[in-house]
Amino acid sequence: MLDGLFSSLAVAPLWVGYIMIFSHLHTDQTVTRYSDGYAYTEPTMKFDLSGGMLGLAIVLIIIGVVAGLAFGIWNLMIRQGRTGYSLGKGIVGIKLIREDNGQPIGAWLALGRALLHILDALPCYIGYFWPLWDKKHQTFADMIVGTVVIEAQKV
Repeated sequence: MLDGLFSSLAVAPLWVGYIMIFSHLHTDQTVTRYSDGYAYTEPTMKFDLSGGMLGLAIVLIIIGVVAGLAFGIWNLMIRQGRTGYSLGKGIVGIKLIREDNGQPIGAWLALGRALLHILDALPCYIGYFWPLWDKKHQTFADMIVGTVVIEAQKV
């Protein structure tokens, strides 16, 4: 949960950009008449961003996407892969290690584990709850890549 909070802070410019765009979205009503005398209104959506505000919003969105990707790669692949600790794991006092030798898993295996968490989410998120009753406290992704999360010193 802490890693998710830190990630949301990294992508904050993205949300500011979205808010800037959607706060300037409005509808105009256009009346169209048919030849048989009936009339109806057809709403149209328009953005009213002028004076460089649209450009600023797009730049903020791009910065948010790049910052979010960079933070995710650094925190979940590089940092966690090399040390076993993501920022959140370090604060809570848990560590990700290889089950067979107790060493950090490396960046590429950390990426694979992160991608395999899709399997934890597919069957109604049961894979994320699986550690509650598994004797090794592993998610499905941990079982596949051979990792365990252990209690460790807080960093």
